[in-house]
Amino acid sequence: MNKKLRGGSFIAAGLVTCAAFGFAAFNPSVVRDGKKSFDSNNGKGSIAANASVNVLANESDIDSMFTYAANGNSLNLKGNSVVIKKTTTEGSDCANVFLDANHDGVADNNRPFMFKGTDGEMTADLPVTTDITGWGNSSNTDVPDGDVTIYMEGGQIRDLYGVNAYGKTLNGKVGVYISGGKITEDVTAAYGITAPVVECKVTGGEIGYNFNGVVGANSCTNVGEVNFEITGNKCITGNSGISYDSTRAKATYYGSVKGDVNIKIGAKEGENVFGTYGGFCGVNHTNVEGDVNCEYVGDAISDNFVNMISNKSVVSGDLKVNWKKGNVSSTNRSYPQHWGLVSDGSKVRNVIVRAADNANLKTESYITLYKSTADNIDIDLSNATTYYGNTYDYYMLSNYNCTINKSGIIRFNDPYGRKTCYLFGDYEIKKDMDITNMHVYGANANITVDKDVTVKITKNDIDTGSIGTEGNFVNNGRIDLEGSFAGVEYAGLTNNGIVNVDENMQFRLKGTLVNNNKISIGNDFNASGSKIINNGDLIINGRTSLSYNKGAETDIIENNKYAYLGFGGRSSMNGLSLVNKGEINLGMESSDKYGLEVTYWNGGEKLGKIINYGEIYGTSGISLGGTSIFDNYGEFDLLNSNGNNNGLSIMSEGYLINREGATFKFKSNIYNLGAIYNYGNCEQKGEGEQVGTIYCAKKVNFELSDQKLLTSTRNHIFFPVTLTYPGMVAEATMDAEGKGIEGDKNIYAEYGKDINVEVTKMAEGYTFADVESVAFVGSEDTFAATGDNSFKATMPANKSEIAINVKPAEGKQITLDTTEINVAPLTVGVNAGTVYDLTQIKINDDGQTGTVKYAQSNSNPLPEGLKIVDGKIVGTPEKAYLDGFDAKVVITGKNLTRASVTVKFEKINKGTPKFVTPKPFGYEGDTLGKVKINQLNLGSYSWKEDLDAVLDSAYNEETGYTLYFYPNDADNYDWSLIEAGEWDADNARLEINVKIDIRKKGTPEKTPVVAPLVYEFSANANATIADVELPKIDEGVFAFVDSADTKLETGTYEVIFTPNDVETIEWLLSTEALEHDAKINEDGSISYKATVTVAKEEAKDVKEEQKTDDKKNEATKPAKKDEAKSEVAYGPAVGTKLTLKNYIYKVTKVGTKDGKVIGEVSVVGYKKKTVKKVNVAAVVKIDGVTYNVTSIGNKAFKNKKVTKVTIGKNVKTIGANAFVGNKKLKKVVIKSNVISKIGKKAFFRKGGKKLVIKVPKKLKKKYKKLLKKAKTNKYVVK
Repeated sequence: MNKKLRGGSFIAAGLVTCAAFGFAAFNPSVVRDGKKSFDSNNGKGSIAANASVNVLANESDIDSMFTYAANGNSLNLKGNSVVIKKTTTEGSDCANVFLDANHDGVADNNRPFMFKGTDGEMTADLPVTTDITGWGNSSNTDVPDGDVTIYMEGGQIRDLYGVNAYGKTLNGKVGVYISGGKITEDVTAAYGITAPVVECKVTGGEIGYNFNGVVGANSCTNVGEVNFEITGNKCITGNSGISYDSTRAKATYYGSVKGDVNIKIGAKEGENVFGTYGGFCGVNHTNVEGDVNCEYVGDAISDNFVNMISNKSVVSGDLKVNWKKGNVSSTNRSYPQHWGLVSDGSKVRNVIVRAADNANLKTESYITLYKSTADNIDIDLSNATTYYGNTYDYYMLSNYNCTINKSGIIRFNDPYGRKTCYLFGDYEIKKDMDITNMHVYGANANITVDKDVTVKITKNDIDTGSIGTEGNFVNNGRIDLEGSFAGVEYAGLTNNGIVNVDENMQFRLKGTLVNNNKISIGNDFNASGSKIINNGDLIINGRTSLSYNKGAETDIIENNKYAYLGFGGRSSMNGLSLVNKGEINLGMESSDKYGLEVTYWNGGEKLGKIINYGEIYGTSGISLGGTSIFDNYGEFDLLNSNGNNNGLSIMSEGYLINREGATFKFKSNIYNLGAIYNYGNCEQKGEGEQVGTIYCAKKVNFELSDQKLLTSTRNHIFFPVTLTYPGMVAEATMDAEGKGIEGDKNIYAEYGKDINVEVTKMAEGYTFADVESVAFVGSEDTFAATGDNSFKATMPANKSEIAINVKPAEGKQITLDTTEINVAPLTVGVNAGTVYDLTQIKINDDGQTGTVKYAQSNSNPLPEGLKIVDGKIVGTPEKAYLDGFDAKVVITGKNLTRASVTVKFEKINKGTPKFVTPKPFGYEGDTLGKVKINQLNLGSYSWKEDLDAVLDSAYNEETGYTLYFYPNDADNYDWSLIEAGEWDADNARLEINVKIDIRKKGTPEKTPVVAPLVYEFSANANATIADVELPKIDEGVFAFVDSADTKLETGTYEVIFTPNDVETIEWLLSTEALEHDAKINEDGSISYKATVTVAKEEAKDVKEEQKTDDKKNEATKPAKKDEAKSEVAYGPAVGTKLTLKNYIYKVTKVGTKDGKVIGEVSVVGYKKKTVKKVNVAAVVKIDGVTYNVTSIGNKAFKNKKVTKVTIGKNVKTIGANAFVGNKKLKKVVIKSNVISKIGKKAFFRKGGKKLVIKVPKKLKKKYKKLLKKAKTNKYVVK
């Protein structure tokens, strides 16, 4: 076969020619000058000694094809392809060069290049300091037509260049392939040229300094594709005398690549491609229009750089790493840029790393990006079989001072060794991880753990497990942290899944924590200057330290569901405000510690404060230090506390407020040096002696005897007291000076202490002698006189009124026609209406002027729940008296003398309890103990079955589970009347058979919310239902069932509450709601009974009515029939659906047809299946009635293929999912200035382009917040 050489010579043709002339077949032994012989060694061109000589007459002369400069030791191959081999000269490392015209790496024959040496003799041995260039500008020949390749198998040279030609363009491949030998300095395949393909591969041998695939020159380099391989053992050795910058392998260095750069790196097991000083910089300072594809096939460990893309390179495509085995990394920790996939200001579209199936990987240290930019990062090493490293194993990956424009994904499966994951930027963890440490750097970093993904961080023999972040961490899966001492430190954490921190680990927070599911912390929790919002279960079994940090974003902690502060150490809250709307369990049991200590920050600069709207209880308690405050609007129960001072300590300047409607229960022997202000329901239990200072605006139910309350010098119980006197007394004073909190107008006097009253001035015509007595109203005992006009008595243990009585003008004592009243049986919980009208009792010998007063006797008050209003006994009994009950009423006459009447209650029966049948729910695979029960009934629950039993769907359907309910009040209600269960009187519990709602894993859990129903309304005289002002709240809309023109009278009416959100909220009915016959309808609305009180009509002035004159008589003549005033015509009732131009409206406020009352409607749908442009009008007129369009209903335009929406100026609320599912929705124009709420996912779309939402300029900031809160995605506000 003919083999054409550069320049047109043929060498293999000699075989044919020789045979034609009768010569023997070509002998591959050739002798030159009788000095050396060469043997092709089966075509491989090795040198053999003392061979015979045959010279072909027409054989091309290889010596003339190259140019050798002896003075510079440089060889220019002039575009010819060659194989370089080691000489066979004994003791020599010199190289010989053979032609390789077909570029297959096999010498074409045994004929080496020969030149005249320094001794003047011809030789084939190139000096070891020779530089070889395949083709260069100095060649003075035409640009090679075709490929230029150099294969090196042995020998030693100084430098090797494939093509070195500034600005030249080749139409063939440039290739340099090194399998042996030694290049003491540099290797460059292509320098400053344009070519379709450049290949540079090292599978053996040794390179001293740089190994470059493509080197750009003055921006001339423009290569189509680069293939680069380093797989030889210690083939990149480096040199200690050369800087790190000069001892690296580079696939490209400056210039540009039109296509892909393909890199293969790694030595076989037990070997390493790098020597002591070698390194790798991959794509360096280069623009790549395609992808960079890397294949890791073994070890490439360097103390120098190991980068795939570096030094401001720009890759338009992806970096794709196929990690088959081995360790490709740097051991140099001093310079992070040494060990990044992408580093030093480079840009790449996506970084994708994959481990081959069953790959055996290991790493020293690794960073994905360093000071660089990527759109997405996707790291998946989960298919690997093992990972392992040595002492320097910092494990995997990420970016430092980088930008990740879209997202990052991390997937590991790493059960071995020390494993630290360093994250800088935005990442999404999509598969399970098992590592030792995780650190997230950068305030803008965002890490997301996907649903059903577990991140496990554990301690090993060398490291402690820890996780730390300076950015934001979003967990939708599960995070487990285990080990001995370790830190968990977050700058920001949003938890929608589960976080478990074992008992030996700490949890530190320096930013914002939003928990929407469950966090369990086995040890200490520390937060300084942080914002905490708990919407799920927050379990803390160690010490909690929460401290105000001056200049921090917030000093408020919100608990909206359940928080547990457990054993292990007291928790402190330093200068913060805790707002509890859920449940807090102070579970720690300790004789010398509190579950939560509240103190002021920095000497009182910032007060500690608890505001409770929910429940706080437990076996521990709370300490209020310094000037700290506990403001209770909910329930605070310390009756089960076994902690220090029975669970409550209040220092001298601290105080607790129990608001109206709230409940506070505590034991005696609390440590109270401050004060308790009670305006609600307060109950004390226990037989100790110490309760401290309490202001009883509403009476506290003390179990302590009066004697014990007065025993301790630390007890100071105050009750409100007022002083009243008739007009005959001009001035009088009392020495009570106790004051409540701001806004409390009561004056308080201390129980058991003397209270002095002095009449300082009488009205004209009266003297001090006219004062008959001073007494507490309702008591028959009078104050003792301490002078002519001064009196003294002991303050009783109840709210009191002191009356100054003046001798009656007639000088008589009043008497009553009856001294005893009998009342028929009443029932607990049933409104008794007017039990008895005391004003019907005839009073004898009374004066003519003044007012009769009716009051309960302090010593014999009315039964609990009953009171006197306008002289009538009214109310709802709260306590059962099956054997009857006697009370006394004191009547004070107009002449200020008193008489009493006994009220005998025949019987007060137990009431019928209100009970909401529980609807427990759980998830497949959960145990019974994890089942949730919405707590609306007053009491507690327990299961009959084993709490550790896994939920059984078959058992649930066939038999059901048994739930025990223990009511708080079994004494005053007859629980045997409840049909939902069977009452067990012996154990005081209700036994209920229930079916558990067993949901699939991942089913969204609705947030349970008690319906905010309003039970009392008021109206003016002669009003209709349309005139009643209904409450306007964010949660929903109220409406009466009766028609708008119904004339109101005081009484009960049916009301409907329609929630705005029934998709994500589970609306619950309280026991109070049940008392008003509340029920949840099929459409999610709630109907119930409410009371409307109509004001009395004012009496007309009789004299004015009697005035008549001619003009008035004329004016009051009957009108003619056609002049008679017509009645007002009202539009449809609230809830009525109306249609106009295919839009469906629902009436929320009734209007009139005369236009005097403008109605209101909500647009709730569209009749047709699709509508491209939605125009929500400001005002519509339907059937003669004008309506303002004030809202857009839930799901009103769901999946309607809407492209544009215009919202009118009167819209105040937009319902949940109002426009959800409209993928092609491009623009929303909001003209309204009064929008206060946008429901969840109102504009949520999957797919589609970015939504443009145009809003009024002044409200841009406000509406942005509303849209963000509504979870709007892919949008921009203009």
